[in-house]
Amino acid sequence: PPSRLNNNNSGVALRLVSLLCVSILVALASVIRQHARLDPSTVRGNNGNGNNGPWSIKEARRAQREIQHLEKELRGLAAEYGALNVELTKLSAEADGGAYGGAAEAVAKKRVAFHPREEKEALKREMKEAMRGRSKQKLAETAGEDASFGSPAVGPAAFAGRHPKDREIKKWWLRRQIFAAQLQSPKGSKKVAEGDKLGNGRDGDTGAIVPIDLSVNHLQLIERAGGSPNQFTADAPAVAEEFLPVVTSSDVTFRWRSRARPHADPRDAAQTSAYRIVAWRAHARFGTGAMLWDSGKIDTPDGLPDAVSPTKDSQLLHAAKPGAIIIWRVTVWDAGNKPSTSEWSKFALGPRSDEWAARWISHPIDLEAWDVTDAGAFWGNNREGHQDVACRNWERRSQLPMFRAKLPSLEVEGDEVQSALLVVSGLGSFRASLDGTPLSSSGPLDPPLTDFAQRAMYRGFDVTPFLVGEGSAQSHVVGVAMGSGWWDHRPIGGSFIRLFYFPHGAVTTIAQLHVTYQSGDSRVLLATGDEEAGWQVAKGPLRESSLFSGEYVDLQSMASFEGWDTAGKWTALADEDAATTIHSWVPPQIYVSDTTLDEWRTTLHMKANAKRPNARRKIVPRHKLAPIGRLTPHEIPPVMPVERLEPDEVYGLGDGRWMYDFGRGISGVVRFEEGLPSPIVPENYPRGHTVSTLPPDESFITVLYGESLELTRGDVNLPVVAGMGLHDGGPKHKSKPAGGAEAKGGPCYPKDHIEAGSLLQRDVYILPRNASGEDDDESKGSFAEARQSHFTTHAFRFVEICCTAQPPSGVTALAYRTAFNEWGRFGSSNVRLNGGYELVANALNSNLLGVQSDCPHREKIQYGGDIVADSPAALHLYDMSAFYRKVVRDWGDQQWDNGAYAGTSHWLALNDYASAGGEGSGETVWASAPVVMTARHNQHYGDAGLVEETFANHERWFEFLVEHFDKGLKKKGYDEELRGYTKEGSGLGDWLTFRGRDTWLTHQSFYMATARCLAYLASKLGKEDTVATALQLANAVKERITRLYLQPNGAFLPPERGGWELSPGPEMSLYSRTVPGNQRCMALRRYFRRKGHTWPGSDEMTFVREMSDATRDEMIASGEITKRGGQWAMGWSQWHGFNEGIFAVRYALKTLSDNGFHHVALAKANGFGCGTFEYMLSHNATTHWESWW
Repeated sequence: PPSRLNNNNSGVALRLVSLLCVSILVALASVIRQHARLDPSTVRGNNGNGNNGPWSIKEARRAQREIQHLEKELRGLAAEYGALNVELTKLSAEADGGAYGGAAEAVAKKRVAFHPREEKEALKREMKEAMRGRSKQKLAETAGEDASFGSPAVGPAAFAGRHPKDREIKKWWLRRQIFAAQLQSPKGSKKVAEGDKLGNGRDGDTGAIVPIDLSVNHLQLIERAGGSPNQFTADAPAVAEEFLPVVTSSDVTFRWRSRARPHADPRDAAQTSAYRIVAWRAHARFGTGAMLWDSGKIDTPDGLPDAVSPTKDSQLLHAAKPGAIIIWRVTVWDAGNKPSTSEWSKFALGPRSDEWAARWISHPIDLEAWDVTDAGAFWGNNREGHQDVACRNWERRSQLPMFRAKLPSLEVEGDEVQSALLVVSGLGSFRASLDGTPLSSSGPLDPPLTDFAQRAMYRGFDVTPFLVGEGSAQSHVVGVAMGSGWWDHRPIGGSFIRLFYFPHGAVTTIAQLHVTYQSGDSRVLLATGDEEAGWQVAKGPLRESSLFSGEYVDLQSMASFEGWDTAGKWTALADEDAATTIHSWVPPQIYVSDTTLDEWRTTLHMKANAKRPNARRKIVPRHKLAPIGRLTPHEIPPVMPVERLEPDEVYGLGDGRWMYDFGRGISGVVRFEEGLPSPIVPENYPRGHTVSTLPPDESFITVLYGESLELTRGDVNLPVVAGMGLHDGGPKHKSKPAGGAEAKGGPCYPKDHIEAGSLLQRDVYILPRNASGEDDDESKGSFAEARQSHFTTHAFRFVEICCTAQPPSGVTALAYRTAFNEWGRFGSSNVRLNGGYELVANALNSNLLGVQSDCPHREKIQYGGDIVADSPAALHLYDMSAFYRKVVRDWGDQQWDNGAYAGTSHWLALNDYASAGGEGSGETVWASAPVVMTARHNQHYGDAGLVEETFANHERWFEFLVEHFDKGLKKKGYDEELRGYTKEGSGLGDWLTFRGRDTWLTHQSFYMATARCLAYLASKLGKEDTVATALQLANAVKERITRLYLQPNGAFLPPERGGWELSPGPEMSLYSRTVPGNQRCMALRRYFRRKGHTWPGSDEMTFVREMSDATRDEMIASGEITKRGGQWAMGWSQWHGFNEGIFAVRYALKTLSDNGFHHVALAKANGFGCGTFEYMLSHNATTHWESWW
């Protein structure tokens, strides 16, 4: 930005960088040309329609054209850098006295030879403000004084004014890979030592091994999230950290990773010979009682243990009470007996569920607005009108509450506050603050999704800095703002995402403050539910908050609540007669469920057929408020903004509508650092921006999110990202009848979304018109005060903002994700593979928000099959140690009394038809996720604790399969000898393959996998009898598969020839070592005979029919289009692309590489056309699609 071009040195440096980049481009072009000089006669592979043989001349020409296109792209980039060099020279001159000279000169007058820190910071701020004002002036001058809201965006390059459908597709994956800083730390990784990012350890350390990433119970301290928008002013106490691990005393386990010191002797770095852990009370005076544990130097001749727990007689386990805040560090000795010590880390001890003094509280309206029929209103049709009643009740309570309490005096004669821990939870979701300062940037999904009727998580915050020193004599207010989350969302029916099977209740919170004194005494204050604590509640500025359809933010109400969580704005409770509005502060009421967990679970059991229905009882719950389960400390890091993105481009779509392109798909929200401009009213609101439910005297601005563009219109493609899959196909793709989304959604489908035909990802900012005019009374609110939505996330790359005369400035995107470390990455000299990695990484980042979902907009829930398929990649890219523990526990909460696991971690009646065992169980692959994930977790992290905790659940699942699996397959119509098995049976199988799915093989293989995993876990616990039983069954299933699939010619395929083209093919059985050793080479040889085919997808066939003759001829020549009967169709290749589904892709690549065919595996991953990374990238994808087409 121009504000940095305040001297010639900056310009010179940037010009040098430009020249360096051009040099890299030239060198890269030469390398690519060198690699392209191949003799086609020496390269063997597969032609476009899947046949083995020499590379065809057509394919060689295709490759040559691709190289030429890449060189053209590089020349274009070089030209861009040349133009940038000219622009930099111009800006440098302006900074010294041109267009920005006035601002630079004004600030330069204040320069002195030496600036103290404060003066430097003030100078930076002044320069920034001066440049910002100058930039706005230039934008206004370029746009013209009489710019109408219908004109295109103008001004800086970002506001180029082009319509998005007129632009050239950006090769984002290519540019990012060429110019990315390859040595930068992965996103989310932590520094090893203060001021030392290379991991050299502390000053004075000499050891070759440096301890890093300290964790307690798999949780690491997070000082500040990478994309946190929270601002901490100099006159306010600093928030100690954004995530403080909290554990109960029985769960204190220490772990750390080790890194070799750069240039250390490899012999010294080969092994850790000893360690020592010390733990102290945080904030304590170093004296009596401060030290809680010193392990002493522990020799490790056999290597480090997987985890270290305090000794049973330590003060850490006996003297430390709930609320204690503890710092700890570890010293390790290398093989040469030289030490290195980590930085200090921190955690807190929290209360067990039975140690809470607080109770759940709610707003009175939220407790009253329920009927006993609400819980089961959407379990069937609406013949009795229960859905209408449930909708009206929800509309009464849809405005979200805010809770607050004022701290009493903390003074104790002869004692001082040592530390203070605030513990909080809230259902649906919450954001905690103290004295107006947010304590974390989490919120949209805090706590993360669990079966709230069985367990809900709480956070702990170290608020000591607020309450000691000068703060000890001040007044303090705790605030808890609420969202609806998964607990009390808008009741929508008719979707395959059946959220009405989740437990529901009034929005509620629970909190208490643990204060520890220097003497060791402790107190519990501000317990919710205690009348003496003085908690208050009011309905705040959020009129509605939904994870699927966004937020409605009342800016006038927001202005009136300014400072609501500070002592300066504290007011007494309103009398009953005076509480005339929902915004009045009133006493909360205690949340009390009118049912029990046993009653709720019994109803679910019967609905899922996991328990025989009771004829005397209807299979519909009848209660108002669901039970709330046990409280546990956060098991995983919270969902926080891990990254902040600037827009790549901004487009004017006309009529005051602006579209921001953030370059890649993420899960998150947009943030307006400078607020929003005042709205305008177009003659007709564009599709997706109509808000029909507001009074005429209220103005609004809509923020519409989308992942891709409608290519015929150039605006956001709404059906693709429709919440819960509710849409009518859109204006150009009427695959569904108009009005279908509303009809399926039921009476509570948002009326504002009907015209768009989709359940929108949208936020709406609202302000009365008389408050958004020239009135300067800030208490009435302003669009300039809008910042972001807090209790929802959207999946998007593109954002439309409507309707304003000028595009909002200072717009960024906050990318949310569970804030674990991202410690793995991939890079190579192959652009397509790099692009494939980016697709996968972006998709995973978008789907790891408290649960591992398969899509972050339409469904948002976790499926077992997707986790089985994706977890190998996730385990290498991220620290999933805490996350996958939670996943396994989620399925443990779901598990039925008969031992069956469902296909999702909360049963939603999804795909139960595909189950082999019935009785409430999920499809075999999907329902096997918990036992498979426990084995993988142990292999990666050596966590014996999770094995011990969950083994009994997995054993019950194994026993269920033994009893029901074979009988269930017979009921599904599978013949014991597979006679007539030529098409897909009953099951999900290798989901989203180009071929038919061999569901019998996937059922059997994961029955075998369950037995193998159970045997592996039993061996870790020394249960030899279980090992023998499980392996006996696994071998029996293996022999069954082999007997039916091993053909006389060596092929490993179904017995009926008609089933030979199903997926998975032999690769699954080769991967799982099901094929006998003496038959593996023959099976692999026959595997190479598989061929590609064509894909008759409706969109692809339409594309082929309507393309130009020249394009069709080019794609025929390259093999991307081949004949399907009498029609040309998109072709997919067996050996130069992927045809496999979500499981067999891994089996195919691993089998090929394990047997030495690395070049064939590379050819599949490096292919072009339908079913490849290149296909997605050429369609401007930035995240991996759910399917290959």
